[in-house]
Amino acid sequence: MNSFEHDVAVQATNDDAQTTKVNAVERGYYEDPFVRYFARKGSRKSPLINRGTWVRVQAVYDSVDRFLEIYRESSCRQIVSLGSGFDSLYFQLQKKSLFREGDRFLDVDYDSVISKKVEIIRTNHELRTALRADLTQLTNTCGARTDQYVLAGVDLRVVEDLKRVAEKVAGFSLEAPTLVICELVLIYMEPKHSDAVLNYLSSSFTELLLFNFEQVGPEDPFGKQMTKNIEARGSPLMGLSAYPSAQSQKERFQKLNFNKVAAISMLEYYSKFVNASDKIRTNKLEPLDEIEEFELILEHYCTVWASRTNGDLAHIGGLFPTEAG
Repeated sequence: MNSFEHDVAVQATNDDAQTTKVNAVERGYYEDPFVRYFARKGSRKSPLINRGTWVRVQAVYDSVDRFLEIYRESSCRQIVSLGSGFDSLYFQLQKKSLFREGDRFLDVDYDSVISKKVEIIRTNHELRTALRADLTQLTNTCGARTDQYVLAGVDLRVVEDLKRVAEKVAGFSLEAPTLVICELVLIYMEPKHSDAVLNYLSSSFTELLLFNFEQVGPEDPFGKQMTKNIEARGSPLMGLSAYPSAQSQKERFQKLNFNKVAAISMLEYYSKFVNASDKIRTNKLEPLDEIEEFELILEHYCTVWASRTNGDLAHIGGLFPTEAG
């Protein structure tokens, strides 16, 4: 497979992600009034897939909520979504009035993905209304922007392009609190490229939190089959062999100069950090017979919270998850 074919296959994972999110929303697992505008209607998903999607989304939302809360006194808070696809997070934040005038949001993905996303937003009344501003085309970069929200095409394998877009096009401050979301993106890159992205972030932003979510555990029978299935779709997990476990992920971020790191399986996240009331609620939506399979799936995904700050680490304790009741 050549590089172009790989890129196309990776971009196709965006469509799959949006379809699964639409299914989970329609079944009542969580609320997102915008996701349906970005997805084609697909086949109905199993309770197993719906619940797994909900846990994944919950981890992202929890991280965003904690970030915005811990830096609530800051005049400017910045969020970057790498490999954002058609994710509707910015629109959710606007709807909930969680973003303030001085805050900034940057969506980054392939040119073709960003172009489609911009077109969807421009041709949808509900999305334009939620945006609260007109999109203007970027110059010398694929994408569009408002004063607060920037969508930009970037090849993450070229770190200088990411640097230019973040600092020049989006106008991000290197001193302002910044959350970077990496949801199933770094693992599709060769480690030399993904590590270069992380190194740029940790060496440039002085108040940084990063959330990473990706597959782990390729050695056991389930992991081998998972890897085989993904490779059959033309989008091999290029970073999985280099970072196959939560522990290796933790060591990775520590070596790349993040000074506080927590890395756990999604099963541990679900067991310790998701409220019991939410577990009961979702079980009532769709009773799950395949509990062992559900737990096995969660064991093969890992979530990482990593921070880099030049100040006292004490104030960022709230950015990391605490056990739920």
